[in-house]
Amino acid sequence: MYQKISCGVRFFKVIFNSGNESDINSIMWNKNSDKLLTASDNAKIFNVLTGEWIKDFKGNSGKISWALWVDNDTKIITAEVEKCMKLWSVDGNLLHTWKDFWYIDVVWNKENNLIWFHAGSNKIKVLDLDTKLIVASFEEEEKIRSISMSGDGKFLLTNWSEVNPAINLWSIDQK
Repeated sequence: MYQKISCGVRFFKVIFNSGNESDINSIMWNKNSDKLLTASDNAKIFNVLTGEWIKDFKGNSGKISWALWVDNDTKIITAEVEKCMKLWSVDGNLLHTWKDFWYIDVVWNKENNLIWFHAGSNKIKVLDLDTKLIVASFEEEEKIRSISMSGDGKFLLTNWSEVNPAINLWSIDQK
């Protein structure tokens, strides 16, 4: 089924059972656009081509607020509401757990395998996915609402909008 929009674009709507027992908090395509990663009670991977759920990541201690594909879609990171972040292989093996980590917005820089994140404060932290350590942090003038990484990993956008709304563009040195 499709709907034709006045600009000539056709939208196809496919409905599938989410397989989740509660609301989905985040959903993300992999880089080949053939799989979806969802976050709710667990993180799950859905194969768009076959219409099947292919992996359910069990072992979380709480509800998942978001999930992110990393390392060329060979791994995922999940963040639990209970301030815990986990790194998984796509076959479901738990690789690492960070305690007291919970963040609102997270982006992965594929050029240097760094995770950039914030928790609704004015601070951004940078996590090295290889060493599993925080390698940098910096602060904006106000509370951050969202962040976005450019496709080439050379720029980071930050958005804050408390007293003086602004979007800042940060150049990233690829050392």
